[in-house]
Amino acid sequence: MKVLVAVLGNYRQYDPVNYELDGEVIECVKSSAEAVKRVKKPDRTFVFLPSTLYHDIVGEPGEGKYSVLAEAMLDAVRSDSSFPDPMKQENMYVVPNTGRFRGGSKAPGVYEYRERGGNISFLQNYTFLKLYEALKDVRKDLEVYVDMTHGVNYTSFLVSDAVRALVQALMVSANSPLDLNKGVRATVTFYNSDVYIRGTVDYAKCKQGSQAAQGDTAPPPLKVNPVLVETVDSRTAFTALLDQVLSTNKEELRALFGTDTSKVVKLVRAARSGLFLAVSTCKDFLESTLRNVEERLRGLENCGVKVEKGEITNVTYDCSVPRSTYRVFAALWAVYSAINGGEMEGVERGWLLDRVNKYADAVTKAIVESELEPLDPDNLMSNSRIKKGEWYDVSAAKEKSQAQSVPRCVSLKSVGKVDQKDQRNFAAHGGLLKGLACFRLHGKKVYLKYSIEGTNACDEILKYIV
Repeated sequence: MKVLVAVLGNYRQYDPVNYELDGEVIECVKSSAEAVKRVKKPDRTFVFLPSTLYHDIVGEPGEGKYSVLAEAMLDAVRSDSSFPDPMKQENMYVVPNTGRFRGGSKAPGVYEYRERGGNISFLQNYTFLKLYEALKDVRKDLEVYVDMTHGVNYTSFLVSDAVRALVQALMVSANSPLDLNKGVRATVTFYNSDVYIRGTVDYAKCKQGSQAAQGDTAPPPLKVNPVLVETVDSRTAFTALLDQVLSTNKEELRALFGTDTSKVVKLVRAARSGLFLAVSTCKDFLESTLRNVEERLRGLENCGVKVEKGEITNVTYDCSVPRSTYRVFAALWAVYSAINGGEMEGVERGWLLDRVNKYADAVTKAIVESELEPLDPDNLMSNSRIKKGEWYDVSAAKEKSQAQSVPRCVSLKSVGKVDQKDQRNFAAHGGLLKGLACFRLHGKKVYLKYSIEGTNACDEILKYIV
């Protein structure tokens, strides 16, 4: 599947010019995004326009809901003859840009657009939300093209970062099915064209509506350059998303989760360490946390706009969301996708191997595979001391003694105090710690769980995470 994300600015100031991409010249178009669209032929295109065009296209901004004002601007854009026709039928969104701008004939004066509190966080979170809503169910290889040429101020950078986070989370989600044989991958290419300065190149024939001159008299086309190409697979995406959360400053996380962020951080750290049995124990907490963060994102739809007139008209987006909300959501979504499918009464051995193979680093993968090797169902079925359907401590699979008694799974309600040695041992055994991890043989499958019972099982397990 091919997807184009185009960031445009004040398109009314664009001249039709010639662009070149992949050796193909596209004549007399107003934006490099049109050239990318023609050459790459995407299945879906998303166009992002800055809200700071409102006073130029619609008129003087009024108060109300941001979504209503954005839709009014999009209606004006669709009926504007100067907007590129090939883009009018695509998915178009207005992103909340900030900055000071001089008005035009429809609304003269000076306008300053800003977020409440002076932050810059609305734009990237809103962009992520819109792309997430449109693409969250994609389960196939992706080619994503991001044209950054025409963005105003920091718009291109923030839109690009939102795209990157979304694609990373999509690749984790798309690779989560257990029966997936061939991994789903994505490539993201970021484009920026050569600079065009009015008057330096004569594109007069484009302005007259005819084709550009041919041969020696043709103006040189502006090259659309792939400035960065990224390949995204499930493992690199999973690692990158979780590392971003773990490197987020504490103030940001507190603004999102409240004063105590330790549980979320430990859960993310456990997932980053490939301890998927431990993470699956916290599935209910993870799901509720994910939904709460998603609600914060969706709350942006109800953001209000306040207007204060004066020598400079202040237009304020009256809402607030932590800058990193979209990144945290992408990471939690990735973790939830990775563990979704685990069963309530334990997780299946093959499922656990599949998780570390797709998402864990090489060291953790080797550790977990080594710990699970004695739990091969064929080995256990040949062991007369292991009865089907009964739970045993993981050490029973390694027991070489011929004694009739084998270590059983002992139910625990609490593990008490966990010191650094316990934490090191827990990580060293891939979360499959003797006296804590249990297995049972059911048919030709092996299931694993922790001996801890009760509603506090997640909190008890997270004691083992540094």
